[in-house]
Amino acid sequence: MFQFGFNMFHEISRPFNMTYKCYSVSMLPGNERQDVERGGKIIMPPSALEQLTRLNIEYPMIFKLTNKKTKRVTHCGVLEFVADEGKVYLPHWMMTNLVVEEGALLQIESVSLPVATFSKFQPLSEDFLDISNPKAVLENCLRNFSCLTNGDVIAIKYNSKVYELCVLETKPGNAVIIIECDMNVSVSPSPSPRRRVAIKYNSKVYELCVLETKPGNAVIIIECDMNYNSKVYELCVLETKPGNAVIIIECDMNVEFAPPVGYKEEERVPRDEGGAASGMDEDPQSMMPEPSGFVAFSGEGNRLDGKKKKLLSESESEPSASQSKQSMMPEPSGFVAFSGEGNRLDGKKKKLLSESESEPSASQSKQQYVRGIPDYDYVVGTLKFIRNSRPPSAKEDTPTEPFTAFKGEGFTLRTAKSKN
Repeated sequence: MFQFGFNMFHEISRPFNMTYKCYSVSMLPGNERQDVERGGKIIMPPSALEQLTRLNIEYPMIFKLTNKKTKRVTHCGVLEFVADEGKVYLPHWMMTNLVVEEGALLQIESVSLPVATFSKFQPLSEDFLDISNPKAVLENCLRNFSCLTNGDVIAIKYNSKVYELCVLETKPGNAVIIIECDMNVSVSPSPSPRRRVAIKYNSKVYELCVLETKPGNAVIIIECDMNYNSKVYELCVLETKPGNAVIIIECDMNVEFAPPVGYKEEERVPRDEGGAASGMDEDPQSMMPEPSGFVAFSGEGNRLDGKKKKLLSESESEPSASQSKQSMMPEPSGFVAFSGEGNRLDGKKKKLLSESESEPSASQSKQQYVRGIPDYDYVVGTLKFIRNSRPPSAKEDTPTEPFTAFKGEGFTLRTAKSKN
């Protein structure tokens, strides 16, 4: 009643995912393969066929091609498995859509796509519409294709002439299979004629498409793709002088860049008359906290010759920040230590120093020049001539002992009695 066998359960298909070096069909060894250029199929190595057989891939075999550098994606079928190991050969129009170079790495993985029901094409040249029945020619040429991807520009050959068409729309998805299907084909009017120009820069070929020309205004708008650091940049040539088309080989040309689309300049902070930006009126140094603990170069200092320091100049006599803060403090009330005038023990009054006595004379303030000791009062830009300098006397060299309290000899009021 029941039959059991080895093929009772259906084998689950596993995806195919490999990376190969891609080349154009013109690099394929042997005779020229025009049949590959006219279709949408590639040539893969024999090892890929063995691996696809083991993975139980669904037929027809459809692959997704991805260029990881430019993030371009397209779909294709396979024509033969005769390529060298590690290499695949693509039609030229397919390499153009992927923006890939000869020998670049290309990721190939197997996919399953829906069957197409509708597709819309737009020829890039008006010459295609000059054909007596362009729709029939297109349907006949699509037999060499396995699938279509929305946005691709395919190339077909008719009467020894190559026509390029852009896939505008595909249903029911962005990528569909067109093998053994009933698909409605629509051809839209071609746009204004466009001219393509190929340029070579840093051993790389770039394709430019002229979108619009305005004669009389010396303006030409061109759209191009520039590949730099694995990234594609699009630039438009807005103006050329002295004409709509100019030669830039071995010339002295001024190049200018217009602001990119959507670019906004940064807002600048307005400045006051003094040059300081708004919000910076206060001195930032005054906002810093006062240093605590040891502060370098804040001592009074002593002279090496043992003499006392002179009076501070006007610039030095200005009160510091700490002194100015003390002056702002309120006066103390009540008893204050060491704030009295003082009194003599003998009852006499203290002598008040006159202004002449309190101020040192010019002769006293003037110090005698001593060889080997620098002049701390030297003013930059002046010369001093020392004349009639006499060597110091021996009396001046003898240092006077400093005053010490309660170390005098003392005297007595009593007279000594004579011994008879």
